[in-house]
Amino acid sequence: MAKCWPIQCTPTQKSVLIALADQANDDGVCWPSVGTIVERTCLCERVVRRVIAELEKVSLVRADRVSGKSTSYTVTPALHAPLHDVHPCTTSRTPLHVVHPTPARGAPPYTLNRKGTVIEPAGFEEFWKAYPRKKSKGDAEKAWRALKPDEHLQESILNALRIATTSEDWLKDSGKWIPYPATWIRGKRWTDDEVSSANDFAGNL
Repeated sequence: MAKCWPIQCTPTQKSVLIALADQANDDGVCWPSVGTIVERTCLCERVVRRVIAELEKVSLVRADRVSGKSTSYTVTPALHAPLHDVHPCTTSRTPLHVVHPTPARGAPPYTLNRKGTVIEPAGFEEFWKAYPRKKSKGDAEKAWRALKPDEHLQESILNALRIATTSEDWLKDSGKWIPYPATWIRGKRWTDDEVSSANDFAGNL
C-alpha cells in the first residue's frame, strides 16, 4: 500500500486505488465488491466503475472478471504508466514526500497503523468492547464506518448502550435477544424511545 501513496493521479483515482490497496493481501490481490469500494470512498457506483477502468488503462490495477463470480483486483503500482491527463509540476527540485490525503468533509475519522494501513474507524473499538454480543465484527465495523459518527454521536451511542445492557430484554434468556451489533448500529437503536428517554434523563442529572 505504501507504494501507492506517492503516485501522481487525481484525488478520485487515488481514493479508489487506496481503497483497493487497503484490502489487498501481500500479493496485492483483493476481492471487494463495487459496493464496498463505494462505501469506503464515498463515491457513487458509476464513478467507481469509471475510475477502476482508468486505473486499469495505466496499469495501476488489473481486474480479473469471471462470469458468475466476484471480480478480483490486483494492485500493481510497479507497472504504473503515468496518467496522460495529470500534469505534475516538473520545475521543482524538492524531493517528493509521501503525503496522506486529507479526508473529504464528512468522511469518518480514521487512524493508520505503522504501515499506513487504515484500521478501524475512530470510536469503533470502544463501542465493540462495550457491546455484549460480539458477533460479526467486520459487518459491525462496516456499519460504523457508514454511520460516520462524530464525537458527540459516539458519546450518545455509548451512553445508550450502557442503558440498553441493563434493560430487561437484553438480560433475559442469557442475552438471547440482544441484536447483532451491526443490526443495532444500522437500526440506530440508541434513538429508541425507552433508551433515548433514559439517556436524556441521565444527561439532566
